[in-house]
Amino acid sequence: MYEQIGFFKKKTEQLLKKYYQLKVEHQLMNKQFFTGSKISYETDLFQKHFSAYSNYLYDQNFIWLKKEPSIDELAAIEENFMENWMNDAPMFKFNFTPSDSFLAHLETQGFSTEKMLIFTIPSNQLASTSFPKFEISKVHTATLTEFLNSKFTQDLIYGEEFAKINQHFLLTLFKEDILDLFIASTNQAVIGFATVIKHPTNIEIYDIYTAPDFRNQTVAKSLQQYIANFYQDTTIVVVADYSDTPKEMYKKLGYKISGLFYQAQK
Repeated sequence: MYEQIGFFKKKTEQLLKKYYQLKVEHQLMNKQFFTGSKISYETDLFQKHFSAYSNYLYDQNFIWLKKEPSIDELAAIEENFMENWMNDAPMFKFNFTPSDSFLAHLETQGFSTEKMLIFTIPSNQLASTSFPKFEISKVHTATLTEFLNSKFTQDLIYGEEFAKINQHFLLTLFKEDILDLFIASTNQAVIGFATVIKHPTNIEIYDIYTAPDFRNQTVAKSLQQYIANFYQDTTIVVVADYSDTPKEMYKKLGYKISGLFYQAQK
């Protein structure tokens, strides 16, 4: 009898531990990094997210799957809830572990699936004030145009329409005091920049960029260290593609993987 009680107690503790782990991951997914979206429709199976800024921005218009759907359920979601997006790039996001058959079906339907890692680090572990090679500064109204011009040039590789929409999006966040901007420069030329989303309990490095001629010269590292020094006593969050090179940089800087999710896009 006592052995049975001990067994059920251990099993209950394991289930509770798993529940709280999933709860924390869900909170991390929905509260600690920026989606730019609002929920317009929800069922037990999924949430439909639409961008508060533009339905052209694919990463902000998506379906969040709460659990793995059947083939018929997936087809119905795509047909009924993804048909009117301007970007013509349907996207699913989810943080359950997908089955091989589900991933294979997504591929047959033209979706490319990638794993996204959520990295975090306390700002005081990353902060530094020594940047001998170049100058780093926070963007203010007087230097906003300089930043926007640099960002627009970088975004042109995705097309002029996207570059214009993204510039409007960033400018809106900046005016709403949701977004802070930082630039690295040398000889009065911008060589890199970072955008930071301010959350109630943490900050998120939303985007970081180094000009091609200055890569592998610690520009991205220095931007992050400057940001960590600027926002003291908080947690820094970054999201990186599992297959991208930057994730190795984050590991070297001391970031820890605190969660993950998947996104599948046509």
